[in-house]
Amino acid sequence: MTLGRLPSFRRGGRIRPEDERAFVRHWIEELELVPPDPDRQYSTLSGGNQQKVVLGKWLGVDPKVLVLDEPTNGVDIGAREKIYTTI
Repeated sequence: MTLGRLPSFRRGGRIRPEDERAFVRHWIEELELVPPDPDRQYSTLSGGNQQKVVLGKWLGVDPKVLVLDEPTNGVDIGAREKIYTTI
């Protein structure tokens, strides 16, 4: 989720894990990821939660324009609702 913003977490040439973790926690809350665990591996999440992580990654870079092609394809109705609400 932080790949697009890694330079913003750098201080003195090193990545500051606490800043990175705060960013991830914000998007976990915003997107209502289940389970709300920033250390959880992406591959262990449900399809809907994986889609939310991708959305959080791109919304986290503060885009001026975001092009989405079927952002809720294959996700359950609860995840679909949250994704559309966030968009």
